[in-house]
Amino acid sequence: METISSSDDRGSAERRTGAYWIGVAAGLGRELAGRSGAPGEASPTEVGEALKAGGLVTLMGPPADGGGGRPWSVAHRVVRTLAAADLRAAQVLAYHYLWSRLADFVGTDEKVAHVAEVSAQHRWLFGGDAGTGRAGFTVTDRGDDIVFTGTMESPVAVDAADVILLSGRFAGTGTLVSGIARWDNPALEPARRHLSSGLPGPVRIEGLELPWSGAQGYVGKRFAERAYNYAEAPVADLFVTHLYLGLYDASPSRIGEVTDRAEALDARLGPLLERGDELHAGFREVTLDEVLAFQERAAAVRAEARAVALAAARETDDDGLRARLETFAAGDDQAGLVSGIADGRPGAVTSPIPYGTRPLPRGVR
Repeated sequence: METISSSDDRGSAERRTGAYWIGVAAGLGRELAGRSGAPGEASPTEVGEALKAGGLVTLMGPPADGGGGRPWSVAHRVVRTLAAADLRAAQVLAYHYLWSRLADFVGTDEKVAHVAEVSAQHRWLFGGDAGTGRAGFTVTDRGDDIVFTGTMESPVAVDAADVILLSGRFAGTGTLVSGIARWDNPALEPARRHLSSGLPGPVRIEGLELPWSGAQGYVGKRFAERAYNYAEAPVADLFVTHLYLGLYDASPSRIGEVTDRAEALDARLGPLLERGDELHAGFREVTLDEVLAFQERAAAVRAEARAVALAAARETDDDGLRARLETFAAGDDQAGLVSGIADGRPGAVTSPIPYGTRPLPRGVR
């Protein structure tokens, strides 16, 4: 696929349109299918290289730093388009968007700007643990540094990533914290050897040090809580919704009740994505009630998208597609809900990652 750079003569005007990026995702899906001969069979390295070469990893990054400057609504639609051709690649991309933009939800203004800038400039692909919400690492405060030790139970794109998102709890207090590590960090060498051998996860990481300045959302070792911390949950739900709908789009079944439900769901999604973009644009002033109302709507469309996809699975004559739909839905069932939110509101534990977020189901590995 043609590499896109910030100096591309087609330039910023075309790249500012959602249609342009949806076209890139569609072309990437065709390319991956052509490389592997079957959906989901491209290697992690091939997927990572294709996502970076097409510019999709920088879709939401600042245009001044080579990014596309697109909002969350475009990221959701891009993931849906890619899922119709290659579910695994679409899942990698959905996680990348969540992890690369985590600072938006929990970071200080300075951290938000810094992560967005360097991620776009270097075209970083983010990897991490599909069970990020479990915050499986134990974190120790060592003065100027914080140290992560633990296991990534379900690594996603780790062997193809440039940077890894780590999430854990401080020993003794249980307070949540996250940070970003370069894949060439010496503490990740055992993980690199493990994955290069072709073995699946889990991956054990011991004694990975990050500076306190890398703890997202912390100022002076204290987390700066705000209502927008909890907006990651509905964003994740909307990614799952679009993964389901991408799989539905791949189905030749377009008859009767399933089609009617899918069209009705699409009609609900448009205004919801617009509302999400409004909340994200005003993240400094958004209220908790606004975020929780958005959460409720996003959870409802996720449930309906799952129902539409499973109905399509019952109707389709494509055994491979039926298996992908049913496997993805089973992964959604098993993902569970790990919550820092009690009764729909923030719980007693300050949560730098809003663990009202269900991890995206792994589906097809």
